[in-house]
Amino acid sequence: SENIYLGVRPTADNSSDSYFWIANRGMPIRDPLVVLTIDQYGNMKIVSKGGNSTIMLYSSSKPESNSNSTIITSAILQDNGNFVLQEINQDGSVKNILWQSFDYPTNMLLPGMKLGFDRKTGQNWSITSWRSGKSPLSGSFSLGLDHKTKEMVMWWREKIVWSSGQWSNGNFANLKSSLYEKDFVFEYYSDEDETYVKYVPVYGYIIMGSLGII
Repeated sequence: SENIYLGVRPTADNSSDSYFWIANRGMPIRDPLVVLTIDQYGNMKIVSKGGNSTIMLYSSSKPESNSNSTIITSAILQDNGNFVLQEINQDGSVKNILWQSFDYPTNMLLPGMKLGFDRKTGQNWSITSWRSGKSPLSGSFSLGLDHKTKEMVMWWREKIVWSSGQWSNGNFANLKSSLYEKDFVFEYYSDEDETYVKYVPVYGYIIMGSLGII
């Protein structure tokens, strides 16, 4: 493909279809001279050196006059595969998480990721299939939580083709826990601000992600 994407993949797998998170799946870049950068104001963006395209991943709301403060903005790829932009104090402690890739999942749900929605911010956590085995553009299938029923639902072009059933006693009605309970468990959370489901491996493991260009 002539398109270039920024993605995260397991370190043990170098194939192009192993990327579990894509930063710019809907905005491919054609310029091969491209960099990921954090500018002096704390904005994180993908910039082509030819100047033909700029993709903003995080836009800082701080005024330019505060750009020389003692707070450092840095990005880190965590061992669970989460790519995080954060503010760091002078002593090295984390002051604030500004942005994280787990809030913008693509086609794969990882341990710690949420499926659901935040009523206060309007954030929606869902996953969407790739267009094809070689194209990370959004495909026809998506999985998330239905706002009305609060069930896990799979859509095909906005038409519901599967639902998990209601959450009860630690499981969804239409999911047989015997098929997965030795490997992982679901966690369901809901309050007036947000509703989401995520899964946690029974024994725990580390993904060890690597950031790369497709």
